[in-house]
Amino acid sequence: MNEDIGQHWSPPQELMLPTPRPVRRVGWLGAVGLSGNKPALVGALVSVFAFSGLCLVFSSDKTLGFMGLAVTVGFAILLSAAGRMAKRLLTLLTWGKPARAVVFYVQSNSVSTRYSTEYWVSLLKYQDDMGHDVIAKKSWKYEKDQVLTVLYDPNKPTECVVYPVDGYEIGEPGSS
Repeated sequence: MNEDIGQHWSPPQELMLPTPRPVRRVGWLGAVGLSGNKPALVGALVSVFAFSGLCLVFSSDKTLGFMGLAVTVGFAILLSAAGRMAKRLLTLLTWGKPARAVVFYVQSNSVSTRYSTEYWVSLLKYQDDMGHDVIAKKSWKYEKDQVLTVLYDPNKPTECVVYPVDGYEIGEPGSS
C-alpha cells in the first residue's frame, strides 16, 4: 500500500497558490455555510431567544415557557456546532496541506428503522509532510483503490477534507 501512496502525484493547480488560499462560497451549498454569516446567526439566535422569552412571560402555563427556553438552548447548541464545523472546513480549505490519498476500505452499513437507511464508511490512507502514514475515516461512498486529493491539518493529520468540496472554490490570489 505504501507504494500506492508514494507514487508521483501533483495536486490541482489552485492548491499550489500561496498560503493562505482565498476561498469563496458558490451556489446554494456555499450560501448555507454558517461561518462568516454572523449577522444571520446572531439574528436567528436573538429571534429564538425573544420567542422563548415571550413564551415564558405571557404563558399562564410556566411549563410551556420553560419548554421554549429549552428549545432555544438546544437551537443555540446546534447552531454553534454547525458554525464550528463550517469554520473548520474553511480553515482546512484555506490552510490545509494537499496530499494524495488512496481509499483502501469501504463498508456499507444499513440501519433498519421504519425506513431503511444505508450509510457508507470509507478509510483513506495518505502520507503527511514527515512521511508518516495517516488513516482518515470518511462517511462517504468511494470506490476501493480510488485516488483522491485531501487537504489535511498538519497539526492533526487525521483531520482532512476531500477536495474539491461542494459549495466552495479556491479563488485567485487577491480575490475573496
